[in-house]
Amino acid sequence: MNDKFIDAIGNLSDLKNLRVIYLQNNSISKIENLLFTTNLTHLYLQHNNIFKIENLNNLYYLKCLFIGYNNICVVEEMENLENLVELDIENQRLLTGESLIFDPKSLKTLSGNLKILNVTGNNICYLKPLNCLYNLEILIAKNNNISEIIDVIETVKVLKSLVELQLENNPVICKLRYRENVIANSCSLSIYTNYYFLNL
Repeated sequence: MNDKFIDAIGNLSDLKNLRVIYLQNNSISKIENLLFTTNLTHLYLQHNNIFKIENLNNLYYLKCLFIGYNNICVVEEMENLENLVELDIENQRLLTGESLIFDPKSLKTLSGNLKILNVTGNNICYLKPLNCLYNLEILIAKNNNISEIIDVIETVKVLKSLVELQLENNPVICKLRYRENVIANSCSLSIYTNYYFLNL
């Protein structure tokens, strides 16, 4: 149902065994009518007009949520998404001066299983709030405002499962000896932006 000029998620109560929903590239402004889709594992909602993450409480089996290119400013109401493995929430249409922020309760839940996180292009200044995501393997945070080298170093130190970090087009990558410091402080990183570090 992608690219169909849909402006609302319709009644899906008869589709209880639905596993995947494709609703990208529409005009949807609200996440709704997912109460009975409890077997859903993949939800594609990128390129819509969604302002808030909501009504996902029953999606216990959801593994992948693609919700980039919307109008979301807070990652929230994910307390029941204990099985989420991938979250793509890149390039939100934020107001001037806004940046994407993470609700601590949602982060606590996501820390259990989340392995892939894409927060590209969300005016993020610090990675520190993500340091609780101890199972994270891939962090994509390109085109943000990350500028503090100590912030990145602390993140790669704590995230011991992290094998890939993408930070292109952040001010921090211009800092003196930045690359060397990142390598020296990570025990797991094997891919960093366009550089491959083997046998660290």
